Amino acid sequence: MGTIRELSSGDKHVHMLITNSNLAEIYVYDILRAKCRADSESIYRIEKATDFKEMLELVGMQPYLADKWLFIINYSKLKSNVKNKIGILESETACFLITVKNYADYKEFKQLYPRVNDMYLSFMREPEIGYLLHPFGLSQKSIEFVARSYGRDPDRVFELLKELKNGAKIETQKDIVNICGASAGSIAHFAISLLSDPPSTDKGERTVIRNRIKEAEDLIDAYGMKTFRNFLVSTVKDILDIKTLYMEGVIYKSIRDIPECYDEKRLSKYNYYFRRITEEIPYGRLVRLYVELRQQGAWYSKAQMLQFIYNYYGGCVDGITG
Repeated sequence: MGTIRELSSGDKHVHMLITNSNLAEIYVYDILRAKCRADSESIYRIEKATDFKEMLELVGMQPYLADKWLFIINYSKLKSNVKNKIGILESETACFLITVKNYADYKEFKQLYPRVNDMYLSFMREPEIGYLLHPFGLSQKSIEFVARSYGRDPDRVFELLKELKNGAKIETQKDIVNICGASAGSIAHFAISLLSDPPSTDKGERTVIRNRIKEAEDLIDAYGMKTFRNFLVSTVKDILDIKTLYMEGVIYKSIRDIPECYDEKRLSKYNYYFRRITEEIPYGRLVRLYVELRQQGAWYSKAQMLQFIYNYYGGCVDGITG
């Protein structure tokens, strides 16, 4: 898979993008425009057959006021045109950005032109986020928080990037939340950690409890006590619903086509954890975590969070979760 860092590479002149983020698309466009030193007269969006024909006429010439042409080709609309003239992508006078609307088209073009820098920016991984944010002095811990919280919402990552370019200072995770808004992503990661196999030794128990407490404290600092606890309860309920749907045979490989009484858009955000939820986490452990959270009620102090952690892991070590 390609990367955004290859956009500026002199070795790559054909790039492919799939994303649901307008800000990600603008970022890629701006980088390629700067790379080509292109202006409005040398940038063309190729959306229909007549556009494609015009591109074929232009690509043999050197642009007058730019280093290279920048052609943005909608592959999903122009598959046959591109396939019939695939050799045009070897032109030395142009840079090409191939846009696709779905993963099937993404895979198809990758097979058609294997040397493409293929960027899948519907989801952003930690290395990509680090490449964007490290230059602004963000710590590795902050970058990991951004990846967990907003990796599935690239618009928020690029909104953070924009604010950093405008001079915003990031010192804590709360600073990130203030810019990007609340997200259940990092809390989903915390919930999955709670649902992992319990420690089997006293030393392992102490280590796990210490790590979970530190994670919880960081999330409380970022979101506040009430919001963190509410997000955690709703996240565990979502995971419980997914497990139930799987056990009932409603879903199999992914979260889709579920009954209308469930929020499919909301639950589909957990597809990243689908295998872990359905195959690795026992139903009884899920139920016990959910009941533990609901029975304790609202948290008003750190002591209540600590009590929850110790009660939950005390049960795990005693073998209550199986």
